[in-house]
Amino acid sequence: MYSLIQTYLCLYTLLESALRHFTIFIILGKHENTLQLKECTETLVHAFISCKSDYCNSLLYGAPNYLLQKMQRVQNAAARLIFQESKFSHVTPQLRSLHWLPVTQGIHFKLLLIIFKAIHGHAPSYISDLISIRRTGRYNLRLI
Repeated sequence: MYSLIQTYLCLYTLLESALRHFTIFIILGKHENTLQLKECTETLVHAFISCKSDYCNSLLYGAPNYLLQKMQRVQNAAARLIFQESKFSHVTPQLRSLHWLPVTQGIHFKLLLIIFKAIHGHAPSYISDLISIRRTGRYNLRLI
C-alpha cells in the first residue's frame, strides 16, 4: 500500500511539472508572432509537447482521471494552437488530422504495443520474462 501511494505521488509531481511547462509553452505560443507558420508551430509542439507526453505514458495506466483530464486539456490546447482555432472549437477533427490519439487511448495503445512486442520477441528480455503464454492444443468448450 505504501509503495502504491509513493508511486502516485511521484507520478503526480512528474505530471504537474510537465503540465506546468506545457501550459507555459502554449500560452507563450499564442502571443508570439514568430509562431505564425503552421509548420513551425507543429514542429515546436511535436518537439516540446507530444514527445514528452508520449514518453513513458504506459506508466500512467491507472492514474487518477483528473491527471489524465489535465493532460487531455493540454493536448487539446496544443492542437488548437497548431490550427489557430478558438478555445470553443471542436478539437476532434484537429486531433485526427494530426494523427494524435486521445490521452487515455494513447496509454492503452502503448501498453498493448509493449505486450505485442513481448509476445513476439521484439521487447527487451526483462519485459518478455514477465509474460508467460499458455499454449494448449485443446479448446475449452463445453456442451450445454
